Order: sequence, then structure tokens, then C-alpha cells
Amino acid sequence: MKKGEGAASCSSTGNSSRRRSSCASMTSSKFEETDQEDEERARKLAQIALVDIEKLPPRVVVPTERRARWNSRNIVPMSPLQVIDGKIVRSALLLNRFRRKKRKIRFKEQLVAGALEPENPWKCRTDLKKDPIIAAYKEACAKHKASPYQSIIYQIKSAENMDDRCEELNFEGVTLYVQDCEALEEIFRRVLFRKVDLSSSIGHDAAAEALFQQFEYYEPVTHLDLSNNTYIGYYGWVACSRMLRKTRSLKRLDANNVRLKDDYMTVLMRGFRYAYLNVLSISSSKLNGKLLELLVTALKFNMALRELYLCDNQIQGTFDSCQLETLLKFNSRLRYLDLSDNRIQDEDLYYIVNGLTHQLHFGLYSKSKRGLETLVLDNNKLTRRASTHINAAIKGSKTLECLSLAGMPLQDDTIMDIRESLLANRQLSRLILENTEITDFGAEELARILKNNDVIEALDLQNNPIYKPGLLSLVEAMEHNKRITEIHVDEKPKVKTVTKIKIKYSELYRQIQSLCEKNAELIKLETALIEAEADESEDSDENSQLFGGDDDLNDLEKQQDQLPSEYKRFANWKV
Repeated sequence: MKKGEGAASCSSTGNSSRRRSSCASMTSSKFEETDQEDEERARKLAQIALVDIEKLPPRVVVPTERRARWNSRNIVPMSPLQVIDGKIVRSALLLNRFRRKKRKIRFKEQLVAGALEPENPWKCRTDLKKDPIIAAYKEACAKHKASPYQSIIYQIKSAENMDDRCEELNFEGVTLYVQDCEALEEIFRRVLFRKVDLSSSIGHDAAAEALFQQFEYYEPVTHLDLSNNTYIGYYGWVACSRMLRKTRSLKRLDANNVRLKDDYMTVLMRGFRYAYLNVLSISSSKLNGKLLELLVTALKFNMALRELYLCDNQIQGTFDSCQLETLLKFNSRLRYLDLSDNRIQDEDLYYIVNGLTHQLHFGLYSKSKRGLETLVLDNNKLTRRASTHINAAIKGSKTLECLSLAGMPLQDDTIMDIRESLLANRQLSRLILENTEITDFGAEELARILKNNDVIEALDLQNNPIYKPGLLSLVEAMEHNKRITEIHVDEKPKVKTVTKIKIKYSELYRQIQSLCEKNAELIKLETALIEAEADESEDSDENSQLFGGDDDLNDLEKQQDQLPSEYKRFANWKV
């Protein structure tokens, strides 16, 4: 080895050893730093655990300020309350971070002596004879110092089928107080009813509370009528809300002409949101403004409701119409909406139609893809200027099957304005134009529409000044269109006019009715034939599956070369 090479090799080995020693010192220092950081972090966490974050002052959040990131180094205790736009708001992020563990109580198996099952509310339904039920009711009346009502006893005696639900229990002419309701528990714990009519029968708030508690526990009714009861107070509506949330059997509730306030509706909206109701009727209760907003907030996500009646509630203005728009947009399972006898004007109809044509459907395969089928707008403040919005409803809605516009001065001009949308209609099957000041000219225009469109099956033109020319045009339309099954016109004309038509008005009326009956019979025959063909096709599919199908029969016709020699003579046989 040369002298220069030896020196170079020595220097290189020295450098490598120095590098290894420096790397080892660096790694050891890093480990020491991380250990120190972990100790410091553990010490800080121990200090934070002693701090009650609920007592810290709320933090002021600036909209332009960047939100603090929750990493391992950001462990400063912060209050779960924030001041945003002058309001103190609780932060869900901080709550999840500093949420305390839930405490649980457990008993050892040696300490548990037994467990009690919940009481069966229908254990008294074993003996359903009428005499024991009446005797138990009278005994309860004597116990609670109440007089038994003979009308209730008579209805129990005249009930036909006690094993199934009885038709109705009516409290007409009866005023119920707490002691009367306590005695009625002996009936509701034994007998089930389809309808319980309590209209004008509740005399005190405590009586309503007792009845609703019984309905919640025993579930004896499917249709409850609470109309014309003005003595139901706060605690009664609280019990009603709890009943709506927990009672699966209750499918219809009528609460017409009742006294509703903001605090009552605030309590009721909790029950309406999760109720199992299919039909809800709240009419003549001044349900507008804030009350309507609370109702819509509860019902817009109720997927069980199918029919809603809001008649004669003085609904008017842009605010109320926007609430109805929200209801229609979000609740696409609602089938029937009755807004008759309100004060909806032409400009208010825009919001309702906008909600109807922009209904939201949740889920690709959801059954809620139908939408509203019937819209009733009778006896409102609509005029001819609403024809633009009626056009939009007929064109834009893919589910609307019945539209009722009775009792408003729409006149013949409205028919001319909606003519194009009715000609292109592929969904609307019922159109109600009763008492809308339509004359013979409007009836003739409707007849031209019926000739070219066979989707409309029912048309109501009663209480309109229509005479012979209008009826004759409708008869001609029905001769071309065999899908019309109902045309309602006046049996006697409202106004007589001089015409050259020699046929009597009564003959034209009878001719329209006979054509409707013939069309209905033809449609029944067609549906019966279609059902028979469908049954035959199902039977043929089942037979083909039993025999293995046509493909298996074709396979049998092929040459079977792989058969043994003694069976090859059967190879040419066909099935």
C-alpha cells in the first residue's frame, strides 16, 4: 500500500466513525426531547382534567378567524360556549372532546331476586260479554262518585261484535269531567272502537288529560274527534302530544274549531312530528301566521301523514303561502291537501304551486316518489289572474290527479288561458269547476279539450249558467272520448236562453248520464280482460318453470352420443 492511500483510508474511517457517533448522539437527544414532551403533555392533561370547562367564560368567535385545530399540541382548556352574533351557542365539537363518561349501575347476579314484566293493558279483554262490562262501568261510577250515562250504556248494549273493534262510541250531549273519565277506563280497557266522538264533550282540562292518558295506554281507538272543545288547556294538550307520539293505533285526528295558542302548538308539534296519523283535520281554528309555521315545522318530515285538512283557517298573505310551499316541498308523501274557505289570492297561489312542482323525493327507490295527488282550493280569493299559476300546476306537477277550483269567479277566460296545458295534460284526471261562472262558451271549449285528450275522466260543471249549446257540445265530446265516466251538470238549467236547438235540456242531461254509465261499464270490462290476461301469463310462466323451460326441452332434442350402446336407439326420439 502506498503512503497517500493509507492516509486517505485512515481519514475516511475516522470520518465515518465520527458520523456514527454524531448520529447516535442526535437520536438519543431526540428520544430525550420526545420523552420530555410526553411528560410535559401528560402534566398538562392532568391539570386540564381538574378544570371544569363549564365554568370557563364563553369565547367570542369572529367570522374571519380561523378555527382552532384539535391536534396533539392544542390542549389548552376552552369553554364549550361560544358568542356568535351576540348569542351564546354551545359547540358540539368541544362537547364531544370533553364529554364525560356515562355512569352505569350494575347489580351482581346474586343480588337480583327477580324481575317484573310490564303490565299487559289488554289482560281484561278475556271476558267480553256486555253485562260484565256494564256492571264494571256502574261500579266504577259509584266508586268515583259519578252518575253513569244511559247513552253510553245503550251503545254498549247495541254493539254487535265485541271481539273486533266496535264501530263508534259517541258522547253527544254529554259533558265529561274527571270523575266521569276515570269511570270510562273500565270500558276502554275492555272494548276497542273504530271511532270515539268527543266533540263538544270535554268539560275541563283535567278531564282531557285523563282521557288522553287512557288512549295512550290502552290504544282503544283509530279515529278520534276532538272538535268544538274549547276547555282543553295546556296540560291537556301535553297529554295529547304524548298520546300522538306513542299510540300506533290512532290513524285519524279531527280537531276542528278548537282553541289553539302558541304555547299549545309548541307542545303539539312534538307529537305531530312523530305521530302515526294518516289523516289530520284542523279546520276553523284560525291556524295561520305563527301557528301555521309551527305546524309545518312538525309535519314537513312526518312520513306517515297522507291527508291534511286546513279549511276555514283564514290562511292569507305571502307568509302563510311560503309555509305551505315548505310543507309541499319537503313532505312528498302527502296525498291530499284541502285549503278551501281560506283567503288565498292570486299572488299567494304562486308559492303553493312552486312547492307543488318542486317536491323533494328522498332515496332512489323510496315510495315517497309520488307526491300530492289532490289539491282543493274551493272558495278562496282567486280570479282570472291566477290562470298563469294554474297552468304551471297542471304542466309542472307529475302527480296531481285532482284539482278543485269551485266557488270562485274564474269565468270563461280562465278556460281559454289553461287550454294548452289541458291539451298537453297526461296526469290530471279530475277537474272540479263548480260555481265558477262558466257559460256555454267555456263548456264548448272544454268539450274541444275532451275530444283531443282522453286523460280527464271526471268533470264537474254544476251551478254554472250552462244551457243547451254547452250540453250538446259535451255530448258530442263524449261520443268521441270513451274514457269519461263522470260529467256533473245541473239537472235543471240556471238560465234559459233562446237557441235553435230543438232537443230539450232534460233529454241532453239524461243522454250525458247514460253515456257516462256506458263508458264506466266498458272500462270495467277492459280492466277485467287485462287482469285475466295477466293471470294467464303468470300461469304459463309457472308451468314453464315447472317443466324446466323451453331451453331444457331443446336440449332433449339433441343427439345423445354419449349414451351407452344399448340405449343409442332412443337417441332420435323427440319430446
